[in-house]
Amino acid sequence: MKKRSFQKSMLMGNTAVVTLVVVVLFICANLYLIHEDAKRIQQQTESNASSILEQIRITIDGVNEICLQLSANSYIIRIFEGLPNLEGNVFEKSPELDAQTKAFMWSYLIKKDSLHRIILYSNSGDFTYVGPAVDREYMEKNQVLNSLSVQAREYFDSGAQSFYLRSYPRDVLIPAQDKYIISITREIKNLISLPSEVKGYVEAQVAIRALGNALSLLPNQCEGYLVDEKSGKVLFAYQQTEEGIAALRDNRFEKGFFYTEVPVENLGINLVLAQSKSVQNGFISVMFGVSLLLSVLVIFAVAFGQYFTIKNTSKPITELCQLIESVNVSRMNLFDFTLDFQEDSDEVRRLSRAFQQLLEALKRVTEQHIFDATSAAKATLYALQSQINPHFFHNMLAVIASLAEEGDNEKIVKVCGKLSQNLRYVSSFSETEVPLNDEVSNAISYLELMKIRYEEKLEYSIQYIGDDSVPLVPKFILQPLLENSFRNGFKKAFPWQLFLEVYTTSDLWYVKLIDNGAGMDVAALEKIRGKIAQIKKESTRLIIEELKIGGLSIPNICMRLFLLYRENMIFEVDSVQGEYFQIRIGGRLN
Repeated sequence: MKKRSFQKSMLMGNTAVVTLVVVVLFICANLYLIHEDAKRIQQQTESNASSILEQIRITIDGVNEICLQLSANSYIIRIFEGLPNLEGNVFEKSPELDAQTKAFMWSYLIKKDSLHRIILYSNSGDFTYVGPAVDREYMEKNQVLNSLSVQAREYFDSGAQSFYLRSYPRDVLIPAQDKYIISITREIKNLISLPSEVKGYVEAQVAIRALGNALSLLPNQCEGYLVDEKSGKVLFAYQQTEEGIAALRDNRFEKGFFYTEVPVENLGINLVLAQSKSVQNGFISVMFGVSLLLSVLVIFAVAFGQYFTIKNTSKPITELCQLIESVNVSRMNLFDFTLDFQEDSDEVRRLSRAFQQLLEALKRVTEQHIFDATSAAKATLYALQSQINPHFFHNMLAVIASLAEEGDNEKIVKVCGKLSQNLRYVSSFSETEVPLNDEVSNAISYLELMKIRYEEKLEYSIQYIGDDSVPLVPKFILQPLLENSFRNGFKKAFPWQLFLEVYTTSDLWYVKLIDNGAGMDVAALEKIRGKIAQIKKESTRLIIEELKIGGLSIPNICMRLFLLYRENMIFEVDSVQGEYFQIRIGGRLN
């Protein structure tokens, strides 16, 4: 026997299934962990954006506070209220006034590192500033500040109460190292005197670069950008790469980055944070390695456990195969049979095939036993058929003697003929099953004899229903039922009445017998019905054992019918005490 091949096939099959399950779990677990790590990085990016926005807001609020202080400062208000009406810029014509004003402004500029420049200018174009120097000649030529004062006046004249924000493009006001700035402007006016008039404007400029310093909070490998809200143009980039800026301009960040974009309130710019998804590579590598190692260990552990399990499991199967292989049923003296074991590495399949052969052998053995039991039953039935009611023949002989005394030779001849036919029928042992017509003819002969005996005291009739089918039925089942009516039923006043109904079709037959005898009480009827139900539940062996010589009672007829028809048997009894007794026997043919 190929025991090792059988174990090997089982081990390989089970290991393959376990490996497949582990691989599926490995893939699902890794995908889940990668997804969770990506969610964590995205949440961290959004948290960084919130922190940077807070820093930018603090910076802008500080600059706005300086603008507010300067616009409401009494010293600045007095300067602008007392500006003389001179040709050109008053602050250029009065160096002393310009110096005093700048000294005052420098104290505010120094307070905030984020401040780029502070400018004071009037409605008439007078201005002074502190911060990076500007080419005055170019500035006067282009009248930049005059243009700014007009824009500021229009803004505040529109009814706006908040501070004025303005982003400058590249021009003379912006030094080379700063490409973009943000301007915060407030009106200079005396709020104490009513009505208060606007005397000028305070403008504080913040370089985008200064706001971008808040991006230093970002971790490594995370890029930050300040972009124009409308055009999407990059104003400032932190830890930028040319590829990153190009991707931002092409609006392709979402594809290869953990990406978030939020607006900076009131400034017209957006904060963009982007972190390449390649930052997950290290995590994925470690996670993949650990998961792979664990998966391999699990597969080896399961395979190792399967080996010992299969080894212990296959041992009894192998022993059982060897035992069945050694079986030779011929030693049981039943018939010559040897299990045919074909070479096969699958011991379970060999075992199944061997059991199949064994079942077929047992089936033949069972059939042989059934044949033997049937033969025994037939022998018993032959003996039963030999049971002729001696009272019936004694009565018939008495009838013949009485007829002889009366000299009625014709009736004697008729009685002897009928009696001879009846005796010939019941004493024939050549067959146990006969056509229903023969059984009915014998019953009619019996009734004719009883009519001769009882004359007008007995009335009987026979009705045929159905077609001309002639089913085979157990021999000698109707006469005992008729004898039962005479022996147990007819105990009341004459006339005695008997009615026979014979029904035959291609798939069903039955004979119904009704007499007007004494009938049965409920207890006796239930007792005989219980006996019929018990017969239907008993085995063939027990039924044969109960078919003993000594009488052809109703239960014996039921047992004979059941041996032939089994669940297709018809055997019904009904009775009302003092009125009638009815019995219907038959069978369904299939």
